[in-house]
Amino acid sequence: MADYPDFTIIALLKGIYLGQPKALAVDSVGNMIAMLKAQYGGEPINVEADIAGNIQINMVAQGLSEIINRFKYGAPDYVTDTVTVDELETVELFETISKGQVYASVINVVRTIDPADKFIITIDDEILSDVTIETLFDYRAMAGLNLPAAILRYSLSPAYVVALAAPGYTFETNFKVEYYHGAAGVPGNVDVTYHIYYTTI
Repeated sequence: MADYPDFTIIALLKGIYLGQPKALAVDSVGNMIAMLKAQYGGEPINVEADIAGNIQINMVAQGLSEIINRFKYGAPDYVTDTVTVDELETVELFETISKGQVYASVINVVRTIDPADKFIITIDDEILSDVTIETLFDYRAMAGLNLPAAILRYSLSPAYVVALAAPGYTFETNFKVEYYHGAAGVPGNVDVTYHIYYTTI
């Protein structure tokens, strides 16, 4: 038999069960048929597959104490600055070109605030908020509602506003915050201070 190639040799493959040899079966094209078993209560039970041959696993049934599902982003980043915005001017406060999540963004504005002033929130090149501070206040768009922009404090006399921008939102390409200052009844500019906490992959 040594003079013949291996693929011409017909062999019978057997396993040992309870000390006795048992033939291992194959299907019509030669694939070995096997039965997968698991142990439960000291007894073997069959592990079944679906019609595509995939084994379904119930992770909860495996006795895990907890399953954690969360975004795997990097360490938090923090930016802060104060800029002056003139009448009828839109100023970009902050932008990151990346993928990540917004943790918190606090924006404080003082001096000659106009009701037409607004925060412009853009995520993934889509404007999520482009409404005036007055509209946010009138609609009681307060913090805790998970809105793109929300009011924390608002007063025209003395003039100041504290806002929250896009808390908890995720972004795939970019996150940008802008401020627009309207034509105030009392001519002047506004000072905008922002604190933005976010993280990126």
